[in-house]
Amino acid sequence: MNLVKQILLLHKSEVPKKDIARQLGISRNTVKSYLSRASQCPEGLEALLSMETPILLNRLLEQSGGTRIRYEEFREQAAEYLIQLKSHKHLTKYLLWQEEHMAGRIGYKYSQFCEHLRAFERHQQTSSVITHQPGQKMYMDFAGDKLYLTDCHSGKLTPCDVLVLTMGYSNYTRVLALPSQRLDDVITGLVELIHAMGGAGLALVPDNFKSAISKSDRYEPVVNPCFLDMANYYGFAVLPARPGKPKDKAKVEGSVNHVYHRIYGRLRHQSFATLDELNKRLSVLCDEFNRLEMKGYGMSRQELLDKDERPCLLTLPLDKYRKVEEYKLKVQTNCHVHLSRRSQYYSVPYRLVGQQVTVLITGNLLKVYHQGHCVATHAVGHGRYHTQRDHMGSSHRAFLDSVNPELLKGRALGIDPDVYQVIERVLDRGMHPEQNYKTCQGILALVKRYGTVKLIEGCRIALQANLLSLQYIKGICENPYSGMPPIGNSQGVLPYHENIRGNYS
Repeated sequence: MNLVKQILLLHKSEVPKKDIARQLGISRNTVKSYLSRASQCPEGLEALLSMETPILLNRLLEQSGGTRIRYEEFREQAAEYLIQLKSHKHLTKYLLWQEEHMAGRIGYKYSQFCEHLRAFERHQQTSSVITHQPGQKMYMDFAGDKLYLTDCHSGKLTPCDVLVLTMGYSNYTRVLALPSQRLDDVITGLVELIHAMGGAGLALVPDNFKSAISKSDRYEPVVNPCFLDMANYYGFAVLPARPGKPKDKAKVEGSVNHVYHRIYGRLRHQSFATLDELNKRLSVLCDEFNRLEMKGYGMSRQELLDKDERPCLLTLPLDKYRKVEEYKLKVQTNCHVHLSRRSQYYSVPYRLVGQQVTVLITGNLLKVYHQGHCVATHAVGHGRYHTQRDHMGSSHRAFLDSVNPELLKGRALGIDPDVYQVIERVLDRGMHPEQNYKTCQGILALVKRYGTVKLIEGCRIALQANLLSLQYIKGICENPYSGMPPIGNSQGVLPYHENIRGNYS
């Protein structure tokens, strides 16, 4: 910009244009161009020389009236051009320019059209500067490139997802390889990274991946209840990034690139058989990476974390978070709640039959809550039914006390020997006696609904198939074709005639 004033000063001193170009080391056409623009300015040469350099340069380079009007007309249409290019994947810039130019709506040539359109698009993509406070936010994301486990026998490669967690203020970064991006793996991995960091920020900014965010939204996203329960356990908020806005988590996006260069590159000649081996190596490389001095900071990530950010982090509980399974269930008439995912039944007090209860499972402990009170506690086991005697009503307890195997066998024998065999084999199953009694009572109760003949046939078929369940026998009884006599041979006896070969008898 200072050369412009030099040109004007030398011209004022009546130095020839050729000498001006030679003295300043610029082309003679450039000198002519600036002097021509200066001569068109109404202020005069003295006024131009008295202007500040940026003002002078802008004054000389100011577009003519026609050029300015043409550019303003283009800017009015530029937004519509970008919308058309994004909404129609087969539309090209050249085709759009050709149509607009032939219609007389664009006066630019194709190269100018592309240049002005790119400039307009860049001006729309502005960004703001975010000032990060110590201990305020943590950012998490999955690396796009996976790491692999190698089978030592077959050489088969198994992909692993890589979770990256970064602190907003210090840029301190931790990395962990996970089997998948399922909710259980994500929660387990995030808990490990938080404890490895030694504290948690006041908020976590994740991506809108399905495991953590049930429904993404710009303003009110829905966080998965299990993921939110983990966040509540440590005391931080979950603030998902806006959909399609990766700049909301630019910190971790940059950390992912650093992980590629500083960690992935150093693993290129190494192989790992197990996830633990891989994570141990990642932990060592992360420590080395965090101790590197950052350009522009004069400190490493580890130093910034220890000096400014660690005092502001949330204190971690003594025990690591354990996932809590939550279910909203209705108490069935048998005083149990049914966990369909586990195919198990757990008893609750009989007075809550038909009521809505909340079931929480943490590790090997199951608790049932009703209106804010814990009404039942069970140890999670492998059996199908888990019943506590105190949860049953007095009539049920008396009924169970009065039922015995001999009584059930006597009732079955009074119907048919096949029914007796079914009851006897059901009672010998390796299940809780009370549940065997219930199955036997259900089988004997089929007489009232389907009759003796149906029950006998159902028990006979069940013995042959060795499927001694209530539902199987009930299904046979419900079959409208069971109990009917077999259809005889409709063709009768073949009469003797001369065309029969061999022994007729």
